[in-house]
Amino acid sequence: MNIVIIGGTGFIGSHITAQLVKLGHKVMVFHRGRKKGKPSSDMITVLGERGNLSAFSNEFRRFNPDVVVDVIGYSRRDARELVETFKDSATHLVVLSSCDVYRNRTGLFGVTEAPPDPLPLLEDSPLRTRF
Repeated sequence: MNIVIIGGTGFIGSHITAQLVKLGHKVMVFHRGRKKGKPSSDMITVLGERGNLSAFSNEFRRFNPDVVVDVIGYSRRDARELVETFKDSATHLVVLSSCDVYRNRTGLFGVTEAPPDPLPLLEDSPLRTRF
């Protein structure tokens, strides 16, 4: 399969990207180019800002993705631009939710000494109050 990963070099995206390449998929990674290290020669790299996704429509269309995985879609605007950008090319869109919004994130990154909330975190789990 041809798979586009939007934000495929970060904490979550890098693992998704590596696994997809390992499984033999043709992968295009769209990212800002801020992570250290060399991109794998087993993937196509496209550098750009998430807020300017539609500017790369032709490049994505040439790649002819079957699936798009969006690891950094944070807003309604991001969702709309994602759908608009890939409406004529990809047959499946996968958008990951961010655990950033949950209160447990502050404990994970050592920002607070509060005890962790019980797992699993659910849609109605306590949210962060400070960002």
